[in-house]
Amino acid sequence: MRLRRPTVGDLPTLNRILKESRAYQGQYAPMLVGYAISADQLARDHFELAEDDKGVIGFFSLTPGEPVELDLMFVADARQGQGFGGQLFQAAVGAARGMGGVRMLIVSNPPAESFYLRQGARRVGEAPPGGRVTWARPILHLDLN
Repeated sequence: MRLRRPTVGDLPTLNRILKESRAYQGQYAPMLVGYAISADQLARDHFELAEDDKGVIGFFSLTPGEPVELDLMFVADARQGQGFGGQLFQAAVGAARGMGGVRMLIVSNPPAESFYLRQGARRVGEAPPGGRVTWARPILHLDLN
């Protein structure tokens, strides 16, 4: 797996992975209606794209601050179940540390909570439903020390 900073030319690929994700189908689909990663967001946040000889694996984005927030993390559906999620998450942890972060904030899609708990995050609360999001979302923290 190789990581690189995506360019504006990668936006269609990033948005395709996001829109096609099984994690946001069914009851979770409303969260992504009308949402697309923009060039401004790509420039503002810390994005990394993972790929290998077979193509794009997935990506993550971090929002700077304290705590650093894991804003987006997606593994392409066809690449799931191969250990890439854990590798991508560890890359995000390393990037957050490189940004000077002491703690990572994750406001998770409910089905992904168990993944983040296995990665060492701990649940600290719950974000209530609001707007397009009609379900509560787990709030997790990961100490980066």
